[in-house]
Parts: sequence; structure tokens; C-alpha cells
Amino acid sequence: MSKESNNNEIVINVEYPIIYFPSTDVSKFRIKVNSSSDGIIIWIENKQTKQQFQTLVNDITQYGPNGIPPQAIWKCFEKALELQKDALSKKDGGVYKLKDDDPPRLDIQQSNKDFVIELSFSISGLYRISYSFSLLPVAIDVIDALKSELYDAREQIIELQTEVNKLKGLLVQNEPKGPVCLSVSCGTATPAANNMSWASFENRLITLGYFELSADATTIKILEAGYYLINVRVAHTHHANGCYLQLLNSNLEIARSYESNNTGYQISTHINQIFQFFAPALLTVKFISGNSQALANGSNL
Repeated sequence: MSKESNNNEIVINVEYPIIYFPSTDVSKFRIKVNSSSDGIIIWIENKQTKQQFQTLVNDITQYGPNGIPPQAIWKCFEKALELQKDALSKKDGGVYKLKDDDPPRLDIQQSNKDFVIELSFSISGLYRISYSFSLLPVAIDVIDALKSELYDAREQIIELQTEVNKLKGLLVQNEPKGPVCLSVSCGTATPAANNMSWASFENRLITLGYFELSADATTIKILEAGYYLINVRVAHTHHANGCYLQLLNSNLEIARSYESNNTGYQISTHINQIFQFFAPALLTVKFISGNSQALANGSNL
């Protein structure tokens, strides 16, 4: 901010790590404007090339028309910096845009030797006047270059942390308020040694966004990592040699249940276990027996 001190000197202290100018489409700059005992120092750095330029302003009225209070000129300078700190997001088809209809503007003119910052603003909306500041190159050594690189790295860390915080907010926002669940039945009778075929998820008890059913209805995809309690019950006809049930993840067996009871016509085999899954998990259930079959609507997961 800038203010006028008791000895009528202008005091200003602003810094923007990223600023854009209308005449440059992609170049980003870092700028500092600080008051000192000798005047006001304008320092700027091209963030791509690391070139630095600087000037000392003793009397701002020497850089443009007379008759306007220095305090008002510096206020316009500050306002232009504030508007242009994120101007890239306001570009539209390469045309530089600002929020106000007729705001103060800063632009640059750069050649191999010269670097000029131009401030322009409107007087009562009737006409615009401008002030031009010529900046001289600043000799930088290895230490200065490393400091600049560290400054850029810190900015990138801050940007990444901001994105991480946004993602965390989305995760919390989308997190289910209750348990994640899916209850589904076998759609058709399944012959022995075949993968169970599950009925459609429509009108089933399901937490949306966590499960998908494959096109052939034999694989249930778990979309979010976590701990899941899996309960599989398969009702089937008996077989003299017994049978067993397999639970597979990506075609690898993770659980098995045997059933040797052959005293009744219809019996059931169960798997009830807690698993940790990493997304995506691809679950299939296989019923293996001699010549019996798993019964439709009597088998559940």
C-alpha cells in the first residue's frame, strides 16, 4: 500500500510474484515497488529468462505530464498492478481484458537494451495520459539466479498445495455419509465351473459411484480403494462329491469355501470375509462342482 508520510514523501511497498502485460501473451514477470530514502525503486524480473531491470524514481512528474499530484499517480500505478496480477485469466482470443471499463493500465516495451514500463490512466473519463519509466538491466550472479529459482519453486509448491486442498475438499464433499454398500442377486442359474452372472444394478441397494457391472454381468468392479466386507451366499443343488465356491480378484483367488453336505436337494455355500481392495478391484465368483448348478435368485453378493 502507499501513503503520504509527514515529510510529504510517498511511501509504497508492493510485490506481486506473477504479473502479465497486454503486449506479452505468455511471458510472466515478478515485480516489486518499494520506497527508499532516495525515492521509489521499481524492480522487475522476467520469470522465463531471469533477466532483471530496475530504476529509481525521485520525482514521478518528470516521467510524464505535470499538474497531477504524485500521490494520485502512484495510486493509479498500484491499481494497475492489482488488476493485472492475474490478467492471463482475463485474456479472450489473445485480446487483453480488464474488469473495469476504463482502468489504469501498465504495459512494457522491451528491446535488447531497453526495458520501459508505461503507466496510462484516464482523467475524468475524457482522455488518457501516460508516464514512461526506463529501467536498466541488473547484473545478476549465480547466487541471485539461485534465489530466483528457489522463489519460483516456492510459488509452485504453494500452487500445488492449493490444488491438493481443492481436491481434498472435493473428496470430503463426495464422501458418502453412510456405509458404502451393494446388494445384488444372481440373475440366472449358473452351471458348475462358470462365473456367476449377476442381475442388473437397477433398483438394487447400491452406493452410486463405487461399483460397476461388466458388460457380460460376471464382474463387479470396485471403483474406490478401501476395506470391504464381502458376503457371498450361493444356493445350489447338492452333489455327492461336494462343491466349493471361489471369490476372485482380477482372476486370482482370494477366498474359497467348501461344502460337503449332500443330504438335501438344495443347500448353500458361503464366503464372509473382510478384504482390503485397491482400485479398481475386479471381483468374480465361480461355483465349482461335479454336475450341480447355482440357482437363480438364491445366490447373493
